[in-house]
Amino acid sequence: NNFGGVGIWMWSVETGWISGCYIGVNSQGTKDAGNYDGIDLSQFTFDINIGEVDSLLTPNLISSNKRMGIFIGDSSSFNTIDGNIIGLNRELDGILGNGESGITIQRDCDSNFVYYNYIGGNSVGISIFKSKANFISDNFIGTDESFELNLGNSSSGIALFEDAQFNLIEKNSIGFNLASGIYISGQGAIGNRISKNSISQNHDLGIKIGRAHV
Repeated sequence: NNFGGVGIWMWSVETGWISGCYIGVNSQGTKDAGNYDGIDLSQFTFDINIGEVDSLLTPNLISSNKRMGIFIGDSSSFNTIDGNIIGLNRELDGILGNGESGITIQRDCDSNFVYYNYIGGNSVGISIFKSKANFISDNFIGTDESFELNLGNSSSGIALFEDAQFNLIEKNSIGFNLASGIYISGQGAIGNRISKNSISQNHDLGIKIGRAHV
């Protein structure tokens, strides 16, 4: 922690696990010890599991980083982000945030899986740009299971931008974000499916479509 660069950086790696880490926070999971980014997967990194594994059921806590909690970029695909706490404290009742997105997937990063994460207090909860066929499911974005806690992101809960295509967004709970619950905009942002989400108490529209097609 407290790195000027990235907490954990995987470059052209095939197969690995990141589990049980506190990234950007102190050992109690309560105070800022931020890096520039929390975790970066870059340059054709495949089959990395960020989250709980069978032998270690402790989630990663990824908060207080200056830019992104998790960044997947540059043709990195088939990775899984599962069961993490991103932008919140260990008890899931307070915001520590990351400076930009909780999770960013961009530039030809296809078929990544993001599910069962708690994401709040960031700028955007999850951002997808120029990437296809990613699966975003069963996350709590800006709130908790009860849909009572305000843990909102300062912009949208989920945002899809230029050439984000054929992504599936389903069964997420999205609330208390200061812009839209889900925002889709940009040339080529087509074919994205939004299904069976609980979206409520965001400051703007639940689902907002700019120059795009769902």
